[in-house]
Amino acid sequence: PRLTPGLGPYALCKLLAEAMVRRHSRAPLIIRPAAMLGPHSRENSLIRLVRDRAAALTLSGDSSMNYVLHRDVRRFIEEALRQELVGAYNLASSTNITLQQAAELVGADQATFGRHRYHAGRIDNHKAAAVLPALDKTSAEVIQAFIAEQEESG
Repeated sequence: PRLTPGLGPYALCKLLAEAMVRRHSRAPLIIRPAAMLGPHSRENSLIRLVRDRAAALTLSGDSSMNYVLHRDVRRFIEEALRQELVGAYNLASSTNITLQQAAELVGADQATFGRHRYHAGRIDNHKAAAVLPALDKTSAEVIQAFIAEQEESG
């Protein structure tokens, strides 16, 4: 893989893993999901805000996040297998959202934020959205869909 100056250990490990998959596979399908939201989501800052409207987070409010629904990841994988797709696909929203905006969206108006700033970076999801148009939504729309799922499941 091409190395970028300042590449962190996590990103470097991901690039190396992808390079190994490409080298040792005949027709690799690599999916790169953003933060996933669904019925079995691991706890992250957004989940904490949904569960506790006054959560104390370590991330700053201006942290940049990107979200994708579990169901859209599943649907993408099903479609990719049906079409026998090969290559790498970014499964993400079309736009990022700040953690402060996400908190406002879920009504966590009493949340407090820390100093650590996370930046998801610009994620180009056009290739994946061409396969599954449901991926062509903003992070705010994904959060709203996630909240609706939570309310439906009780």
